[in-house]
Amino acid sequence: MDSGNTYNFKADPRFPVLARALHRLDPEKPGQGRLAARGLLVDVVRWTAWHAPNGDLSTYAPSVLAEAVGWEHPPEQLMAILKEAGFIDLDGHFVGLKSMYSANEGFIDYVFGDE
Repeated sequence: MDSGNTYNFKADPRFPVLARALHRLDPEKPGQGRLAARGLLVDVVRWTAWHAPNGDLSTYAPSVLAEAVGWEHPPEQLMAILKEAGFIDLDGHFVGLKSMYSANEGFIDYVFGDE
């Protein structure tokens, strides 16, 4: 996953799995899966880094994260898709969160921007 100073969506094997899962939710919009996956992932990483910096999402109800990232489907579906793609493990921990924002400063700069 680490390809230098930034997180590389294309190099992360979990990313296309997430994109395909999101595309299944809205198959009428070609290419929407990858765009939605990128936006969702950035929002999830941003929220998690601030509210669960150890990556443990298990203490939050799925509805909390879903509302924070603007998820328009059932909250449990968000968690299921993130688990399916491998971003959240079975215990509710965000897998690779630290590598996304500690080893890849460019991604963190992008995620946190002007905040």
